[in-house]
Amino acid sequence: MARFVSAVEKARREGARAAQRAHLTFETPMDRPIDIFHIIEEAGIWLMFQPMPRLFGAYKHENDCAGIILNSNHPPSLQRYTAADEYGHHMLHHSESIDEEEDIAGVSRARNTQEAAAQTFAADFLMPLQLVNQTLRVMHLPIQSPQLSPVDVYKLSLQLGASYSATVTQLVALRKIKETAAAYLRTRRPLSIKEELSGGHPEDARADIWMIEEKDAGRELTPRVDDEVHLLLDETPSSGYLWQVERMEPNSRPQDANESVVALQRHGFEVAEASDEFRYGESGIHRFVFKIQHPGSCELKVLKVRPWQADERPASAFEAIVHALERATGDADRGLSAHQTLLLSAA
Repeated sequence: MARFVSAVEKARREGARAAQRAHLTFETPMDRPIDIFHIIEEAGIWLMFQPMPRLFGAYKHENDCAGIILNSNHPPSLQRYTAADEYGHHMLHHSESIDEEEDIAGVSRARNTQEAAAQTFAADFLMPLQLVNQTLRVMHLPIQSPQLSPVDVYKLSLQLGASYSATVTQLVALRKIKETAAAYLRTRRPLSIKEELSGGHPEDARADIWMIEEKDAGRELTPRVDDEVHLLLDETPSSGYLWQVERMEPNSRPQDANESVVALQRHGFEVAEASDEFRYGESGIHRFVFKIQHPGSCELKVLKVRPWQADERPASAFEAIVHALERATGDADRGLSAHQTLLLSAA
């Protein structure tokens, strides 16, 4: 006897198939976050950001015109997921949708068939299995039954360009983790994870903390303006070899040529957590904290050297590429996307 399939389950399958068709049509690269804002603009959909006290987003399609509004007060990761949900309504040929928190971030994933389809589309479009597997590999995590901590999931969500809660839900849907693990992960809030990573309350609660270590050499990061990049490198000061920033060389110019893409905020040696104070010969980590100042690309290069021996070859080197992204509305806090604003001004 065939298994009964509910209307909501049918809608979820419809959303999953639509996401898969969209990726095949766009030939989406599976080695980088999905650029949902660019995809919406390329589809000819008006994209606007406005403060909305209760709403996460809305979609409207009338005649030959379609538009999406997102809450400008939300962090970029949540805006991206909401945008994917609203774009799902467009791809699924829904005429309109007005979405509150339970429609976007609800663990139950839907209150009706239309929202069930759009939520599944958003999750599968932003976090398809191939991209999740590739990202886990890049993060040196197993792709089969990974034992993920809240910090692991937070780092994964940054690499995928999705919110923490949406990433947890999608990991369950992809059968990467069990619901019991997801229930524990949902007890942690992103802000508390950022406090754990940074060692204190972040200056900007909406900004993200990107953590990289020596094993992440060669990684490409996609933070946004005001985000922080924390580089943690093993160091034994008594050896005489210390980590020093070699360069923060721009690959493309920032908007303000007088300021670099990133700025070194602070750095210093930190002893192991189990130690109360520094002891001679003890090893620990050297933490470099960089803040993203402008959109653009740059190379971070840090060398392990004996500072008093300038001609000596470095004992080790670390390099990473930062592709700093601007907010979707450019310098403005709200309004149309920056690209569409330029199109209107040129018309």
